Amino acid sequence: KEKIPWSEGLKMVRADLGPFNWMLVNADPRHPELINAGAGSITQMHNDLKDDQVIYGLIRMGFGSGQFRRSKWIFLHWSGENVPAVKRGRWNAVDGDMKILLGAHNVAITAQSREQCTVEEIISKVQSSVVTDGAASEGTDIYSMDSFLEALREEQKAAKAQLKEHLPSTPEPKIPVVPEVSVSEAIDSVRRDSEPYNWLLCSF
Repeated sequence: KEKIPWSEGLKMVRADLGPFNWMLVNADPRHPELINAGAGSITQMHNDLKDDQVIYGLIRMGFGSGQFRRSKWIFLHWSGENVPAVKRGRWNAVDGDMKILLGAHNVAITAQSREQCTVEEIISKVQSSVVTDGAASEGTDIYSMDSFLEALREEQKAAKAQLKEHLPSTPEPKIPVVPEVSVSEAIDSVRRDSEPYNWLLCSF
């Protein structure tokens, strides 16, 4: 599995239709490392949220498609339920530095369980942030589950195209052309050590 630098993962999540729409990094702003990233959004990301770890992440959530598309970035501070108190305190203390590291975001979420960072929960927080920021003139209807799924389909289609561009082209296999021979010629060829055929089937 190829290791991607965290900075490259960040660029992909930051790009409006980049191949990744989420990324997770370790709780070390001085030596950040990419834990994982993907194009399957929040549900896929849940697989890498460990109950005994403190992890930080950035999620891109799109709503709508084409010219009607809107993107929001969510900062995630994950502090698993089974993290020892001393470690939790030390890793939670870098929250501010991690926000600077991962850059501007529209919503910040702290979660200790997956139920606190479901798609539905985050969409609800995005809707609240739209009203709080005074952008309610857009309406919160655009930031709905249907709009999110529409955007996700567009993102995954774009990610597939980008991935295909980076994969080396594989030449089509050449199918050997077998010359037509008579039964007697085939039998004669099988009998000779120097001929290419070493077996034959006949029907009568």
